[in-house]
Amino acid sequence: MTQTTQSQIEAVRSFCEGLPNSVVKEAHVNDWGRFGNFEVFIVPKAATRHTTRQLAALVKKMLPKGAQLRACFPPDPVITKDFEGRTKVTGYARPYWALDIDYQIYDAESNRFSATA
Repeated sequence: MTQTTQSQIEAVRSFCEGLPNSVVKEAHVNDWGRFGNFEVFIVPKAATRHTTRQLAALVKKMLPKGAQLRACFPPDPVITKDFEGRTKVTGYARPYWALDIDYQIYDAESNRFSATA
């Protein structure tokens, strides 16, 4: 297994800086692991029910060479009920989406990183 390299760290940082301002308000690397795995936080300009799908598609298109999107974790919706009992999403529990970006293949069954992607 390969360790996280400085070039991978710089590539993911550059990736965050290169996301279009028309869609993303801010993006940054929250954390990186030992095996080329990163957690990136993205705050979108507008949060809608389509944001998760839109961010995942944008990220997949713009990923650094050799990286892959493992998962995209949206925030929990804040749901309220009106006086008639109808529910409505009025916001989100946090302002950012968390994304797992990996340079190595992650095996969920064994909870380990394996061969290089």
